[in-house]
Amino acid sequence: MTLFRRIGQMLPTLSQIEGAEERAERLMTKNLSQPDDGIFELLVAATYKRRGWENVSFVPEAPGLGKRNDLFVDRGRSHWAVECKRAGRSGYARNERLAGERMAERAHARSRQSDGTSDYWRIPLDLANDFCGLKLTGIHVAPSGRRDEITSALNGTRFSKVPVSGP
Repeated sequence: MTLFRRIGQMLPTLSQIEGAEERAERLMTKNLSQPDDGIFELLVAATYKRRGWENVSFVPEAPGLGKRNDLFVDRGRSHWAVECKRAGRSGYARNERLAGERMAERAHARSRQSDGTSDYWRIPLDLANDFCGLKLTGIHVAPSGRRDEITSALNGTRFSKVPVSGP
């Protein structure tokens, strides 16, 4: 349901992309059993357009004429042929993800502290302020921590403007 909501949000953008309507029609008529690739292509096209690529267009499909790219995108002097590839989830990929989660949980358990109400995580100061895809918007010092030491340690780092609260 989330993908369809996102496509709905991007409809105004998709309406500006040459070939998007035909690609969506194909999803609804010819690719009913495997719509994932077409949905992904629509989302990629809309993302290029939203990020300022002036010309975004789907390459018309031509069955039997060999492999073709999915999109052409242009911005200024940059011209790209885009082939959309989405990694499918195989049993191997699922097992690898689960193994990674088990390993990560052990690492997280070592770095996590809890006061019974909140969890606290140690994050190295040399990491970007988008650690794990999240933007750090505040630091709350653990009950056993010292706010003045934390604030002092943050000075001169990329986290220096992040608000610090707590003891």
